[in-house]
Amino acid sequence: MARSVYSKHFGDVPGISAPGQHTVFTVPPGFVAVVRDVAGLQTSPTGDAFLREATSTTSWVHWESTRALQSFQWQGDQVFEEGSQIGLYVGSGSWSVRFCGFLLAA
Repeated sequence: MARSVYSKHFGDVPGISAPGQHTVFTVPPGFVAVVRDVAGLQTSPTGDAFLREATSTTSWVHWESTRALQSFQWQGDQVFEEGSQIGLYVGSGSWSVRFCGFLLAA
């Protein structure tokens, strides 16, 4: 049986500086999300952020910046089941981050 594949812009976290977890996208029922590309820009003098499933403390990437306007890129495959929340955890600094990938019909 064929499955539908949708290229998806999961969302942006524009200029967020509040420490803590920020949910970008919640995987809807009947779908699986695959994050393929994440781009980030750290705009304060220093900062750190984690890419992770919002209800978990397990991160798949940690970015640490030592200067303003430092950019970051991540490419790969991170799979999220329905109901999962794709997110960014800000430890410090100010971040703008964009998440893209595929939304697969289950």
